Amino acid sequence: MRASDAPGFDARLVDLVATGQVAEAQALLEETNPSPEDRAFLRGRVLKANGQFEAAIAVFRSILQRVPTYINARRELAHTLLLHGDFRAASHHFRALLQVDPDPRMRQSYHIFLSEIDREQPLGIAGHFAMLPSTNINRGTMNTVFDPGNPNIPPSRITSRAASGVGLLLGLSGYLRHPLSRTDRLVFDWSVTGRGYEDAIHNSATLSLGARYQRRAVQYQWFVGPYARKTWREDDDDNSAIGLQAGLDRRIGARTSVFVQTSYEERTYPDAAPLDGPFFSGSGGVAFSPRPDLTFVGGVRLDESRPNALHQNYTSGAVFGRVIKQWPGGLTTGMSFEIGTRDYKDTFPLTSRTRGDEFLRIDASFQNANLDWRGFTPVLTCSHTVNRSNIAFFDYDVSECQIGLTRNF
Repeated sequence: MRASDAPGFDARLVDLVATGQVAEAQALLEETNPSPEDRAFLRGRVLKANGQFEAAIAVFRSILQRVPTYINARRELAHTLLLHGDFRAASHHFRALLQVDPDPRMRQSYHIFLSEIDREQPLGIAGHFAMLPSTNINRGTMNTVFDPGNPNIPPSRITSRAASGVGLLLGLSGYLRHPLSRTDRLVFDWSVTGRGYEDAIHNSATLSLGARYQRRAVQYQWFVGPYARKTWREDDDDNSAIGLQAGLDRRIGARTSVFVQTSYEERTYPDAAPLDGPFFSGSGGVAFSPRPDLTFVGGVRLDESRPNALHQNYTSGAVFGRVIKQWPGGLTTGMSFEIGTRDYKDTFPLTSRTRGDEFLRIDASFQNANLDWRGFTPVLTCSHTVNRSNIAFFDYDVSECQIGLTRNF
């Protein structure tokens, strides 16, 4: 056990620092055989008590770089960032603490601090730029021949093959939060994203708008609200959607929570009416944090698509898992997978069989909040998807990444 975790130790240390009895606090600390991080932690608290917030922040961050599980240092870092007016970073650390800190009294404090941040920062805007290397931009098939399996229709050569390339992404997003009470608020958000490639046929732009009613309590939070999305594509496959989404996150133990999310939307394709129709998605699972620097997430997802074209109707089921790890030095990594099937409801055109797909997706993400270039933070996400289908057009593999910079304004 660290010195700072000993029963009653922290309260006594805080009282001594708050009253300016630094020498006495140091003497108390030395009685507990402190580690170098414990000594640094006391130094950070003294700096914070003296109003030297930037210096204290640097000390707490250096501790977490060496020992990401030092939860008291993360608590002090979050609070010092709040006092210093860096609401974005403070919010990030308070939300991380909500995921890993089992102490109900501290969790209640985090909600209070997050509410304070919301009141102080009701409006936010973020920008994102990324390179988009991909082995298969258009999800083209790996096959060269389509065999309908129909003796009256001969096999044909497939021309929609995989196209690789590197694109650019530019995005801007924002939110407006309006508190209704201590636990309730309205949130309005928007985003606009553009993707461009050397072959302009793959270019697209998407505008998204959303609103939700949100309630946040110590042991749970839930939200519900409408959203809309419009996508313009250079290949004339424009589409739009209007829907409703809802979610619930409930803590069921000191380190465990359960979650449920669902959405329903009506999709419209102006130039492809057979694709018009409703789409439903629902997921649920469990999140478990055995240590402050480690979180496991697992669950199931169900999708249902009912467009006008019967052969495009499908039901999909998948299981997913994710591991999030914070490392010494400020690096946060995420690894996830999703594996499932899509079962279609009607015979695929020109064939005598219904389409069936099996898919696997693996994702990895890397981010270091301590890396900062003029306010921009680098983010790297990569994925590999394997889709296997009994219809040759939909048999494909794709590996792609987003190598980007994000900034909050």
